Parts: sequence; C-alpha cells; structure tokens
Amino acid sequence: MSFQEEFELLLRSRYSIIYIQTREEERVEITITESAKKQGNRAVYIWDFVEGYQNNPNDTGWGKRNPLQGLELVEKLPESAPAIFILRDFQRFWKIFLFRENYEIWQRN
Repeated sequence: MSFQEEFELLLRSRYSIIYIQTREEERVEITITESAKKQGNRAVYIWDFVEGYQNNPNDTGWGKRNPLQGLELVEKLPESAPAIFILRDFQRFWKIFLFRENYEIWQRN
C-alpha cells in the first residue's frame, strides 16, 4: 500500500491525529494536499514555528513563533468544516507542553 493510499484510508477512518515522521516534508505535503482534494476538497492548513500559517490568506502569519496560538486555529475551526492541519516539527513543543502539565500536577501534590 502506498503512502497516499494509507493516508486516505486513515482519513476515511476519521482519525483525529496522524503523526508522520519524514525527511521529505515537501513531498508528503503535496501528497496530503492531493488526498484532501480527492476526499471532499478539505482545506489544508500548514503551520511552522518561524512563519506561522502561510497558505490561508485570512490567517497568514497566525501563530508565528507561538505554538499555542497555532493550536487555537485548530480549536476554533467548526467541526462542520473538514480540514487537515500540518504542524511542522511540532513534536518539539509536545515535550514542552507535557513537561509543563506534569510539573503543574506535581506542584499541586
């Protein structure tokens, strides 16, 4: 099964988070965009730490150097608007968020 077939299967299965680790960001993003068009013309939003969101004229630069603000767009988009969010290199921030959350729990106890 190709990456595109597997990705489209995961989309049809309605997975809310799909973690993809690759050195070929551009190639994967093109494939994801093609799959999004095939499956109901879903919007694709791409975020990275340095530039924020770049492919949406309404939100250009949103979340720039602010990963929490980058997640706010995910949260405020209505469920009725199917979309795919590509958060480049976001795994770095998961570690920070998890540490902060665990630290706050530890402080309370």
